[in-house]
Amino acid sequence: MWKHLEEYDPHIGAFGRQLQSLKQIKDTVGLDVLVIQTIFLPFHIAQRLAYRRILEDWKQEPEALRQGLRTIAANYTRFAECCLTEAGIDGFFFGAFRCEKEWIPEPLYREMVMDSDQKVMKTLRKAPILFLHIHGEKEAYFNLLKGYDCDAISWEDRLAGPSLAEAGTLTDKCLVGGIDHYKALHCAPEEIVRQGREAITAAGGRGLILAPGCTFFEETPRENILALKQAVGV
Repeated sequence: MWKHLEEYDPHIGAFGRQLQSLKQIKDTVGLDVLVIQTIFLPFHIAQRLAYRRILEDWKQEPEALRQGLRTIAANYTRFAECCLTEAGIDGFFFGAFRCEKEWIPEPLYREMVMDSDQKVMKTLRKAPILFLHIHGEKEAYFNLLKGYDCDAISWEDRLAGPSLAEAGTLTDKCLVGGIDHYKALHCAPEEIVRQGREAITAAGGRGLILAPGCTFFEETPRENILALKQAVGV
């Protein structure tokens, strides 16, 4: 399977449609609104294709899987280059999905995943802004990925840890988080305000983008999302 993955022109298919959308968005919002494109790490795309079989494939045919990850990385790299040079976007949000102990042991993550991460991030780093999202609700590999070359780190601080206060002692990068996106589905807006102000205090009042630990679910009440503004006094 992995040897049959192909490199392709990023101007066609889903990537091509996304490039056109980014161009339209940039032309519409102007210079005052930053446009950030999400890019998932190649391992995430591979596990979407094979799910947990990817771990067995690594045992049986590691070189074939390496080749597949290299192909995915090459496709993402070309797409990212076009996002910058043709759509003129302002940055990237690099999602390290499945970066957690429950899904893959840390030594295996180092061996299997990190090389393709770096191949993609080399291009993403050309953008003025680069966010890294370390996805995982329990025992995510914050310590492993905090050294990645990025401007800000997003992670599920209230679920997986470390806390914002602890993270501030582990990295000098901007921190992104503070809000429990699961609780935001059902709680009152006042709880979001409380969490937000608690997060600002924990971060020492600086170097923080107040945000959910992962994306807000589409069912999240609008008033809970807008409560972030109240938390920061806007």
